[in-house]
Amino acid sequence: MLAQQAGVRSAEAAGKPSFSAFYGAQRLDNGSLASTSSSVGINLTIPIFTGYRNTYQIAAAQTQAGLAAAERDRVANQVALDVWRAYYSVKSETEADSRSADLVESAAAAEKLALGRYQAGLGILLDVLSAQANLAQARQTQLQTRLGLRVARAQLAQAIGDLSWDWLEPAQQERKR
Repeated sequence: MLAQQAGVRSAEAAGKPSFSAFYGAQRLDNGSLASTSSSVGINLTIPIFTGYRNTYQIAAAQTQAGLAAAERDRVANQVALDVWRAYYSVKSETEADSRSADLVESAAAAEKLALGRYQAGLGILLDVLSAQANLAQARQTQLQTRLGLRVARAQLAQAIGDLSWDWLEPAQQERKR
């Protein structure tokens, strides 16, 4: 962006008069013949008519600067979008993790009830096996949602540019439960 703005200033300056000065000194020594020469001069350049070349160069440089600004804004918007998507993914996965924990708790209670009914002679073995299968499915779902939550946290950390282990801390605390 700064380079394009400098290009605009350079194109604008190319169309303005310029002034330069120079000085040169030279000494030649060929043994018996020695000579010294020096020169001083000034140079003034005034562009009178360049066929609108400078105007087009300024317009082109301004267009390049505008394109660079648009690209900068596009990248900034994309980063913001990535961060918001990752944030809402974490939020969604946190809710799913909470629901899966409730599902495991409910399936464990149903399995305990079916086993108790079977031991009391009021239920059949098929009900116990079905409840145990439901509990296993609930635990598998819980593991998948916890994995999804960890992935979502890592994606959020990447989106905001912070890949420290602090983002995995809540996941380590869940493992202790």
